[in-house]
Amino acid sequence: MSLKHLLFTAYSKPDEDKDEIFQDMKSHSDNVTLILDGVTDLSASVVQKLVDKDLLPDAKIIITCRPDDEEDLCLEDCLRVEVKGFSEETIRTYLSTTLGEDHREVLSNVELLTLSHVPMYALMVAASCSSEDSLQPRTVTEIYINIVRFCLQNSNKTSIKDPNQFIRTKRNEILSLGGAAFNATQRKTVILEELSCEDSCILSFLKPLDVKVAPTETITVYSFLHYTMQEFFAALWLLKSPDEIREIFQQCFTEEMKHMKHLIPFMCQLLNEEDPSLMSCLIPTEELKETSKWFFKEMIDTFYPKADDCELYVDPLFLCQCLYESQSSEACIYFLDKLDFYLDLSGENLDPYSCCAVAYVVTQSKEKKIRLNLQDVTVSEQGMRQFFGCLQNVQWSDPLPQQLWTVVLLTEGQTEYKTLLHLCKNQLHLPVVGKKQLFEGAVKVMQRTAAKVHVCLHWTRGGTVCQSLSESLFQVLPDISELRPGTHTEEIQATDIQRLPRAQEPEENLRRDYSNPPTEDQGGESQGNHNAATVQKPQGAAATNSQALPAANYARADPAIDPETCWDY
Repeated sequence: MSLKHLLFTAYSKPDEDKDEIFQDMKSHSDNVTLILDGVTDLSASVVQKLVDKDLLPDAKIIITCRPDDEEDLCLEDCLRVEVKGFSEETIRTYLSTTLGEDHREVLSNVELLTLSHVPMYALMVAASCSSEDSLQPRTVTEIYINIVRFCLQNSNKTSIKDPNQFIRTKRNEILSLGGAAFNATQRKTVILEELSCEDSCILSFLKPLDVKVAPTETITVYSFLHYTMQEFFAALWLLKSPDEIREIFQQCFTEEMKHMKHLIPFMCQLLNEEDPSLMSCLIPTEELKETSKWFFKEMIDTFYPKADDCELYVDPLFLCQCLYESQSSEACIYFLDKLDFYLDLSGENLDPYSCCAVAYVVTQSKEKKIRLNLQDVTVSEQGMRQFFGCLQNVQWSDPLPQQLWTVVLLTEGQTEYKTLLHLCKNQLHLPVVGKKQLFEGAVKVMQRTAAKVHVCLHWTRGGTVCQSLSESLFQVLPDISELRPGTHTEEIQATDIQRLPRAQEPEENLRRDYSNPPTEDQGGESQGNHNAATVQKPQGAAATNSQALPAANYARADPAIDPETCWDY
C-alpha cells in the first residue's frame, strides 16, 4: 500500500484533486500532522516509513497505542505522553451535560463512576444509561453487552417486541461476525475477511473501507467501529468453540499472540452473564455451564505459575481485572488461595478501574485476611477510595500503613488523608528515607489537622534518617504528639470504615514510654529492626549539644518547647 492510497483511499476522500493535495503535502510536510490511532505494530511498510521519516520527513506523527504494545513499536527519539483519564470533576461535568439530572444516579454508583475514568467508557456509560429501561452496568463487558443489544434492536426499521427472540433469529449472522473478528484479531488486523455483510444488523457494528486492488479495481472491506468491539465479538465466538480456549491461554505467553489476552476479561463476564441475556440467545445454556465449570480454574492455573518460568510475565493485576469482570466470588477465593492470600501489587500503576477490580477480589475473602503489598504503587485519589473500602478484609500490619501513607502523600491533592488518619487511629507512618515530596506532604497534613498526630517512623537496620525528613519533623514539632517506631499490628474493622468521626486513641496510649525500646532479644524481628537508626539534627538548627538524637529517645513534641533547644530534649 502506498502513502497516497493510505491517505486518500483507505481513510480520506477529498473532493479536490488528490494528486495536487498529495504533492502539496510532500512539499510542505512541516505543516502536516498525521494521527495513527490504535497501532499494534509497524508491520505495514508505509507506516514504518512514516515513523522513520522516509516519507514526509518534517511531518508530525502522533501514534496512539495500548501500554502493552508500546515496547513492540520500538520508537526512538519521540516525546511520550500518557492519557491519565478523566478526573472526578471532569466526569461530573461530562455526565451532567450528557444525562442532565439523571447523572446523579450514575455518580452514586461507584462502579460506573470508576469506569467513567476512561473517556471512551464515559461515553459508553452515558449511552447505556440514557435509556429509561436500561439496567446500570457494573463492568466493562456489561457496557458492551448493552451496546450490542441496543444496536441489534435498532438495526431493524420495524419495532422489535421481543429482543431476545430477534437475537436468536440472527444467531448465525452474529456468530459469523464473531468468527471474522476472531480471525482478524489473531492476525492483528482490523480488516475483516470472508464476511458477508448484507444483513443490516451486522452492518450496524461496521464501517466500510474501499481498498484498491488493481489500477481499475476497488473492493469494499469492513472493520469494526472500534477495535475493542472487535475483541468483544472475538471473545463471544471463542466461547462457542471451547476446545480452542486452552490453546489461546497458552498463546498469550508467546510474543506473537500475547495480544489475545485482551479477549479473556470479556469471556469471564460473558460466561457469568445474567440479565439482560445475550449469550443464552446464541449458545445453549448447558454448553455455557459446562465451559464455566473448568474455565476459571484453568485460567488461574495457567497464568499464575507462569510468573516464575516465563519471560512474558502476566501480573496478578490482570487476573484481578478478569475476576472482577466475572463477578464470581468462588473464582476469587480460588485465586487468593493460590496466592496464599498474599497479593503483591508492588510497582504497579493502578488506575481507578484496576483499584476497583482489586478491591472486589479482596472483599470476597470473608474468612481470611489478605496480606497486601503496595510498595512503590501509584494510585489516583479515585483509586484510593476503592482501597479504603476493602481494608477490613486486609491484614493490617507493617509495612502496609507506611505504604498507604506513601501513596496518599505522593498523590496530587492529598484529599484522602483524613480518611487514612481515621483508619490509622491518628497515626502518620513515614519511612526514614524517601522523596522530599513525601515529607513535604506529611508537613501539610500535620498542619491541616486539628489534633496532634502520632508520627511512626519506619526504617531498616543500620538506616539513617535523611535530611529532608529531619527538616520536615523539625518544622512541625508543635503538631506532633509523639514519635514512635512503626510497629502497627492492629486490625481494621468494618465499623472503622463506616464511622464518620476520626477515631482517637485512649489517653494512656498517647504517652507511652519509649525511653527504653525493646531490643532484638526482647522483641520480635519487627522490633529488632528499629535499633540502629538515628535522627540527624537538620542543618541550621541551633542546639547546645550537637550530638545526633538516638532513635530510641523519641521526643514527644510540646508547643512549649523552644525549637532552638528541642534536639536536646
